[in-house]
Amino acid sequence: MRRLLSSIIIFFAINGYSNERIDEFLSLLEANRIEEAETIIKFIKDEELKTYLNGILHFYRGNYELAAHLIGNLEGERLGFYPEVISGTWEIMKEAEKIETEKFSINWTKKDEVMRLFIEEVLEEVYNDVGKIFGYYPPKIRVEIYPDRESFSKATTLKEMEIMNTGTVGVCKFNKIMLLTPRVLLQGYPWAKTLRHEYIHYVVTYLTRNNAPVWLQEAIARYFDGEGLPDYALYLLKRRMEEGRLIKLEEMHPSIAKLPTAEDAALAFAEVYTIMELFIQKRGIKGLLNVLNGIESGTDAIEAFENELQMKFDDFYKEWIEHVKRKVEKVKPAEFEKLVFKDEKVKEKKRGKHEVLGDILLERGFIEEALFEYEKEIKIESSPQLLNKTAFLYMKLGRYEDALKVCDSVLKNYPFNYTANFQKGKVLNLMGRKDEAIFYLKSAAYINPFDPELLLEIERSRR
Repeated sequence: MRRLLSSIIIFFAINGYSNERIDEFLSLLEANRIEEAETIIKFIKDEELKTYLNGILHFYRGNYELAAHLIGNLEGERLGFYPEVISGTWEIMKEAEKIETEKFSINWTKKDEVMRLFIEEVLEEVYNDVGKIFGYYPPKIRVEIYPDRESFSKATTLKEMEIMNTGTVGVCKFNKIMLLTPRVLLQGYPWAKTLRHEYIHYVVTYLTRNNAPVWLQEAIARYFDGEGLPDYALYLLKRRMEEGRLIKLEEMHPSIAKLPTAEDAALAFAEVYTIMELFIQKRGIKGLLNVLNGIESGTDAIEAFENELQMKFDDFYKEWIEHVKRKVEKVKPAEFEKLVFKDEKVKEKKRGKHEVLGDILLERGFIEEALFEYEKEIKIESSPQLLNKTAFLYMKLGRYEDALKVCDSVLKNYPFNYTANFQKGKVLNLMGRKDEAIFYLKSAAYINPFDPELLLEIERSRR
């Protein structure tokens, strides 16, 4: 981004105005310090440059129509990426529905209306939880839900292939949080957790004046986003460490979203999570806040780490390697599952002979016989899909405790598996355990709220 912004500065005749101040203006915007950036514009004499920067300022404030008008009146081949992203965002969001709360401006297109049933509650919880950790409660934040991959690409400036390769579905950028609707993914995705993750990015960006490197930003956001580290991530970390194929911290720049594959992205998140985990064990949240304060004051991130740890970062990194080895020592194999888009061509998952036979029997209505085959297959090799089918049949046969056990075995490795969350909630409803049921049903809604059957089940749990 900074290279393109430099071309903006070069393009305009600044009439003696300091290039450094223009760069400061742009840096303040990137650090979510909009009011500070605005004070700089007042002193600019070149009217064309002033109009351009005002257009950018209004874009960061969410005033897309005005921003598009201001920048649309300018001409030039080296205006950077802003004209395209501003006009594209305005075109997508001009018909958006919205909720205005005291703390958030939430925007979505009509196809994603169902998101409003849950998103306010999620954001309120995130605002309070993250505020308690970092001691910062931002002014009103804009949240935007994009209706498809193309529009999300235009708004974030990520390429569609990057989005598909790494499964990137959330971005904090341009003084706002942007999510891709879970509606376009086969099983949805944990959008509520992603929202929390991106909100933390917003807070850390402000607190450090956007001076924290990508790996540290992601370490903080990933550690505090509430997911923990499921078994599939631990096994991935173990396997790639044994193969000598970890992701170097500097390779995460400029964005994990730009790594080659979804597995690489998942590995990077597992690495930075465990780095932050070890740091918190040693210095606690107070120590982390000391690091952030140091970075905000201009100290290099590595140096700020070393100052707080009272040790060289290389030594801390070696200690981290040993920490990971201990953590993954007894982890069992668990398959990494990437997010799948509805329009994406994927290979059919391999099924064992007993699972295939069970599927045939189930299609013909032989439930007990199908279950018998699934149980035989599980003893040989299982998968989330097979386990979910098995839990469904236990539920159909009224074997609720067995169904719960199978759901739990899926959720241990894949806490954001939509089907396992939904089925566990449904079973608990059938057992009359409605307070427990609503937890898992809402967990399912925080992955894919577009399933009508789920919404009906949530209503049943509230009766």
